[in-house]
Amino acid sequence: VFRNVMYNVADRIFKLNNYPTGFYIFHNTSVRNGVGMSQPSKTQQLNGMKFFNNLIVGTDNPVHPVLRLRTWLVMDPSTNNNVEIDYNGWFPNGAFVFLRDNLGIPPAYDPFGNSFYADLASLAGNTPFEHHGVALTPPIFKNADHVLGPISAPPLSAPADLRPNKQSGAVDTGVILPNINDHYRGLAPDLGAIELGSPQPSYGVREYEGEDEDEDNDEDEETLLILLAH
Repeated sequence: VFRNVMYNVADRIFKLNNYPTGFYIFHNTSVRNGVGMSQPSKTQQLNGMKFFNNLIVGTDNPVHPVLRLRTWLVMDPSTNNNVEIDYNGWFPNGAFVFLRDNLGIPPAYDPFGNSFYADLASLAGNTPFEHHGVALTPPIFKNADHVLGPISAPPLSAPADLRPNKQSGAVDTGVILPNINDHYRGLAPDLGAIELGSPQPSYGVREYEGEDEDEDNDEDEETLLILLAH
C-alpha cells in the first residue's frame, strides 16, 4: 500500500482483514474525523506488517485516541515474524490503545494486548514501536490546515492540499527505503504520500496532452485511399 491520499474517510483507512501476511504500508497520508487509525477486527491477526513513513491525522480531540487496534499483532522472534511500526507521523499526540479479545493467545506472541500508552513518547519508551516516530505539530499541511477541524464523514469533500508543512515535523524525517523512495528531495524522505516541493496531484478528468488521434486517423485514411486508387 503505497502513496495513497485519504481524506474524510468514514471508517477504517486500511482494511486489514483475512489474516494478511508479509505486507507493506509505506508513505500514505490520511486525515479523518475521530480516531486517526482504527482496526476493530478482533478475530484477525497481522503477520509481518511493515508500517513506515505514513502520516496519520485524526480529530484534535482528547476523547479520541490516535491509534486503536483490536487486531492481534503477531510478534514471534523465533520465526522473524514481527510487526514493525516506525518512522510515522501522528496527530494529535494522543493515546495508543491495543485491545485483545482473542483469548487464548500466548502473551509472548502478543505482548501488547490490552495495553494503553498515553502518547507517542510512552509508546516508544515501552514497546518496539515508533522509536523514530513524530508527534506532528500544526501547521501540518502546506495549505490545508482547515482539514484539522471537526470535519464530518458523510459529505463528499473537495480535494485538499495535503503536502507537508516544514514546521510540522513531517519533512525530512522518514526512513530511506531502497527502490521505493529513492527520489526524495531533501535530506531524507518526507512522511506521507507527497514530498514537499512536488506538484499538487490532479484528480478526476484531465485534458489529453498528446497528439490528436483524429488527425492521425485522417492521414491513415488518405494513404489507404491513394493505395486503393493505384
